[in-house]
Amino acid sequence: MEQAKTHIIYYLDTSLIYADEEFNCRGKIQPYCLIDLASSIKDHGLQIPVIVWEKECLPNGCRFLLVVGYRRYLTCTTILRQTTILATVRTDLTEETARILNFTENLERKDLNILEEARALAISFPKHMALVAVGRQLNRGPMWVKVRRMLLELPEAAQEAAAMGLFTIDDIKLASSTSYQHVGRLVDRIIQARREGKSVTRVTSKFKRKVLFTKPRTDDVKSLICYLTENKLSGLATKVLLYTLGKISSEEIYQYINRILEKDRIHEEKKHASKQKRT
Repeated sequence: MEQAKTHIIYYLDTSLIYADEEFNCRGKIQPYCLIDLASSIKDHGLQIPVIVWEKECLPNGCRFLLVVGYRRYLTCTTILRQTTILATVRTDLTEETARILNFTENLERKDLNILEEARALAISFPKHMALVAVGRQLNRGPMWVKVRRMLLELPEAAQEAAAMGLFTIDDIKLASSTSYQHVGRLVDRIIQARREGKSVTRVTSKFKRKVLFTKPRTDDVKSLICYLTENKLSGLATKVLLYTLGKISSEEIYQYINRILEKDRIHEEKKHASKQKRT
């Protein structure tokens, strides 16, 4: 049995640990949310160590940055008034990997609402980073990432409603495809309908009939091409999207269509010939 060189567990003096609320993807944690956890730790002790990163140049003479376990740390220090805490010390992290670890730990525990996930994504991964690459690191699909990026582009009312469960993933997709001058009105109507227990489908259907949607942005079309390619659907649909972006000519798209038609014709002829032989 060999001790891990980058994962060592200690009882650390809590004064040496810097808990940065801006680093934590959950943001500020309210004390009243810690009462049940405090009771559990008091009765059974801290079952899962917090994770810290040994780092230089931290405020207040601290030696370790708290990476995972903000609720546990705050419970032990602010409610139970403990001066030491069980912690796994990591020496192998970088700023990027530490933020991803903080995010993924909260994500796997299902402690985040969709707005918290979206904000954590924005902090942990640059906007220009491909959907597929981000999703791969989080074990999520590209559409999961895309919807959360969409949410941050919507009005604040939509973001807060999504956090409360009043604005669904389908609502986010619909609002994101709506022209800028109409999106606020659509968001208000969806939220009002859901609060009043009315049919959101009826509201959105009426809205769709009245409002024209903007053309998809170039980035949206490129994302769709990537999505089709990754899912091995890079056939005619992808060629059409490339044509709309001006990446291939009209002649090329028609040649591709004709090749498909020719293959279908040959396949049907072979199928017909085979059927005749059997009879």
